[in-house]
Amino acid sequence: MKSIDQIIIEHVKGIEKGTFKFTLNPFMPNFFVAPNGFGKSSLAIAFKSLNRDRLKIDEKHLHHEDSTKESSLEVTITNDDNTQTKLTGNKDKNEISKVFDIEVIRSLLKPEANYRNISGKPITSPTIEIESIYILENIPEKFELNYQVTKYRTAIDDNRQIWVDISELLGNEYILVRLAKLNILEKFELKNNTKAVEEYKVIVKSLTGTKEQILEELNTNHLKILDNENFNTVVETIEKIISKSKAEIILIAIQMIDLYKSNKDDFKKLFDYKYYCLQKERILSLFNSFKSTWKGITPKEINIYKKVKKKSVLVQKNFGIEFPKASDISNGERDVISFIGCLLKAQSNFKGKPTILIIDEVFDYLDDANLIAVQFYITKFIEFFQNRKKKVPFFPIILTHLNPYYFKNYFFSKQKVHYLMDWKGNVDRSVENFVISRNNTLTKTYEDNISSYYLHFNPNDIDIEVDVKSEFAVQKLGNPNTILYKSENFKKKVFEYFDNYTSGRKNYDPISVCIAARILIERDIYNQLPAGLQSDYINTHTTVAKLDFARDNSDIVVPEIYYFLGTLYNELLHIRKNIDNSSPIYMKLNNKTIMEMVKEIKK
Repeated sequence: MKSIDQIIIEHVKGIEKGTFKFTLNPFMPNFFVAPNGFGKSSLAIAFKSLNRDRLKIDEKHLHHEDSTKESSLEVTITNDDNTQTKLTGNKDKNEISKVFDIEVIRSLLKPEANYRNISGKPITSPTIEIESIYILENIPEKFELNYQVTKYRTAIDDNRQIWVDISELLGNEYILVRLAKLNILEKFELKNNTKAVEEYKVIVKSLTGTKEQILEELNTNHLKILDNENFNTVVETIEKIISKSKAEIILIAIQMIDLYKSNKDDFKKLFDYKYYCLQKERILSLFNSFKSTWKGITPKEINIYKKVKKKSVLVQKNFGIEFPKASDISNGERDVISFIGCLLKAQSNFKGKPTILIIDEVFDYLDDANLIAVQFYITKFIEFFQNRKKKVPFFPIILTHLNPYYFKNYFFSKQKVHYLMDWKGNVDRSVENFVISRNNTLTKTYEDNISSYYLHFNPNDIDIEVDVKSEFAVQKLGNPNTILYKSENFKKKVFEYFDNYTSGRKNYDPISVCIAARILIERDIYNQLPAGLQSDYINTHTTVAKLDFARDNSDIVVPEIYYFLGTLYNELLHIRKNIDNSSPIYMKLNNKTIMEMVKEIKK
C-alpha cells in the first residue's frame, strides 16, 4: 500500500458531508489542522465507530441526531501497483476494517455526579473523572503445567538420566510463545511426524552405557530425525534459548512434544498465560522507561466486578492503568500517561494489518516538555511498524487546531500538514513571493526595504525593481509582477483584496488581507501622533512595538483590537516557500469575531 488519498464522511456528528482529498504517506505524522467546531472530533468518531462488520454510529453522534439519513465512511487507497481501491463502511458493511487496524486516541475525561445526603436533602456535585485504560482485556489466570520429569520417565518406561528435567524450559515465555505462534506442536498429531518421534524413542531405548556414551552415539549416528521439517523447527526454536548438543536438544524436543500431546488443554492455558506474561513484561518495560514522577501510577491487573443479588462478582480481569481522581494529578501528567497507555493498547491490538492511528487533539494542551515526550512516543511507535521483518504501512493522523509549522517544539524530521478547512480561492503568488523573499533573504538592506515600505506603513514610497528581480532569481521565485516593484502599487493591490474581504466578496487573497490590516492599523496610529514622534514611530520595528511606542510616548488610546489582530498580521512571519500559506490565514479570517475586528479597522 502506497498511500491513503481520500476520506469521505457523511452524516456523522458535525459533518453532513466532508471530502478530504490529500495524500497520506505511511510512517509520517500527518497533521489535520482545523479550527474548533469544524468537525475534527467527528472524523475521529467516524473511525472509532467502525466495528468488525459495519459502521455503527451512536444516535447522539448522528448529524443533527437525524436517524433518517445514513452515515458512511469511505477511504480511498493507492496500492503498490498504483491502482486505487475504495473501501466503504456503512450500516450494512465494513470493508475498511478488513484492510486496516484502526485505533483512536482521545481524551479520557468524563463528567460524573456525586450524590450526597445532607440533612435529609439530596445534594449533587459534579466531578471530572478519568477513564481507566484496559491495555489487555480478559487476561488469563495464572497457570503452570503440572510437570515432573520422574512422571514422564515412568510414562515412557525409561528411567535414565538422559531424559532431563525441562521445568525451566516450560517456564520460558519466549520459547512457549514462539512454539504457540508457529502452531508446530499441533502437527505431531499427524502420522508421519508421530512415527518419526516414536522410532527415535525406540532407538534411544535400545542404547546402553552411561549418559555421556549414549549422547555421543546419538550425536554421531542418529540425527536423521532432523530431516523431518516439523521436528527440526521445534529443535531450532529450543536451540535459540538452550545451548546443548543436538542429541540433548532432540531429547528435550521429544519430551516437549509428548507432554503437549497428553496435555493439550493444559498447554493451551500455559501458552495463553505465558503470552500474557510476555506482553505484560514488554508493556511495563516501555512504560517504566518513560515515566518520571507519576504518583505511583503504573499498569497493573484490574479486577472488574458487577453486582449480582447485592453481591460483588468478579466478571473480568484486565491489565491496564487506573487513574486517581482528576484533582489529584496534574493535567500534563494525566494527558501524557493516558496517551502512552492508549498507545500501548494500540500496539497490543496490532494484528499485522496496515494501521491507522488517529490522535484527537491530545497535542493541543501539553506543555513544551510533554509535547516533546509525546512526539518521542509516536516516533517509537512508527519505528515499531517500520522495523518489522515485513514492513506494515502505518498512518498516524494527529487532529489539532494548532498549526505545527508555527511551533518550535514540533521536532518530527518528516511531517505533513493538511488543512481540513483549506483555502480554495485566489492566491496572489506575486504578493506571496514578496513576503517569502523578505523572510528568506540574506541581504539586510533588502529585508529592511521590503518590511518598511511594502509590509508596514510608511508615508513614503520606493521602487526597488533591480533588487526584487535579483532576489527573486536567487530564491527561484519566478518572475515578479512588474507593477508591484513600486511600493505604492503593491499597497494598492493588497487594499483591493482587503476591500473585497470586508465587503463579503470571495475573490480576496488571504495574505494580502493580513498585509493591508497591518498597514491600516499602523497608519491610523501614525496619523494621530505629533509630528515630532512620527519618524521614531516609523523606525520602530514590529507592529506591537510601534503600538507600545505610541501608547508610552503620547496620549493616544490604542484600541485593544489592534493588539488582538496580531494573531492575523503576525502570520506573515510564517510564510515560506512550497507550503500552503493561505489556508491557515483563511481559517482565522473565516472566524466571525476576527471578521468583525477587521471591519472595525476599515471604519
